[in-house]
Amino acid sequence: LEFMWNVTEKLVGRGKEQMGLIMFIETARSLIDIDQICKAAWDLARQPGSPLCPVALVFGSDDFAADIGATRTKENVELLLARQVVVTAAKAHRLQAIDCVYIDYK
Repeated sequence: LEFMWNVTEKLVGRGKEQMGLIMFIETARSLIDIDQICKAAWDLARQPGSPLCPVALVFGSDDFAADIGATRTKENVELLLARQVVVTAAKAHRLQAIDCVYIDYK
């Protein structure tokens, strides 16, 4: 996260208007670390001249399912816990929660 901040700072510059940061939760490790990820993002955003401000968490359901070896179902019960954790963490950190993509369309 800090590396990305530094790269963005070099591209955008310090002291400019902050850009919104949308963070993706796509692995079991990121779900376990979600609170630390959000706290770190806000800590970096509060630094003077920070180029980014956290605005949302996205749940990457297909990548997450692949990471944990889950078989996808129409009911999505295999993702229920992770979806609830993402929504709860997003709200706890004043972020917008963006749910998984719906891929069964016709």
